[in-house]
Amino acid sequence: MFQEPSGLKNRIGFLESGGQSGFTRTRGQRGQANISFQIAPDNTWEPSEGWPLYIYENYRDDDTAVCGWVGTVSGVSIKWNAGQEGQHKIDVEAIGAERIFDNIPTPVAEFTDTPAGTIFSYLLDYAIAQGLPIAITAGTIGAGATVSIKYDGKQSVGAAFADLATKSPNYIQYISPRTLKYYFQEFSVSAAPFTITDAYPLFGTIEYNRTDTEFR
Repeated sequence: MFQEPSGLKNRIGFLESGGQSGFTRTRGQRGQANISFQIAPDNTWEPSEGWPLYIYENYRDDDTAVCGWVGTVSGVSIKWNAGQEGQHKIDVEAIGAERIFDNIPTPVAEFTDTPAGTIFSYLLDYAIAQGLPIAITAGTIGAGATVSIKYDGKQSVGAAFADLATKSPNYIQYISPRTLKYYFQEFSVSAAPFTITDAYPLFGTIEYNRTDTEFR
């Protein structure tokens, strides 16, 4: 779904049948997405760079779908199909929401013996005040390590976030596509909602090669 000038629009009907679309999503890392659309000759729809993009998993409708990826359009490529009377293909490249902060320079500031979480909150509030294409708010922000840092305005907020997480042992920083909240917290492990027993064997890859020795 794209956040277009006229509002949030579902464009699943334009997806190219058999096209190579997908996205990467690794917590704590910057993701990207590539989506291909097949557009009819009389359709004038065309996405623009900077549009927010929300990719839903197990899509049914806006109330039950789960947002699995969020970011902004970074590139658009249009390919016209010769001899097909105006039918064309649009390939969209998008970057994960964390990369939005790579384009925002830090304010000039200095911190001495300050919890990394306090600095993270300060930088996040500053970035939000600059205006973001996606309505990101603060999630859980832990204390982190105690650090001393000086910003001269030449480093990006995104790089500063990554540096604070590196300086704080076992900490990670990421945006949840489901809540649109930015988190700075320790790694956590959630228990699976089931127990594997011998009644539920788990198989890896099973390969079987048939040869002519099996025939008589």
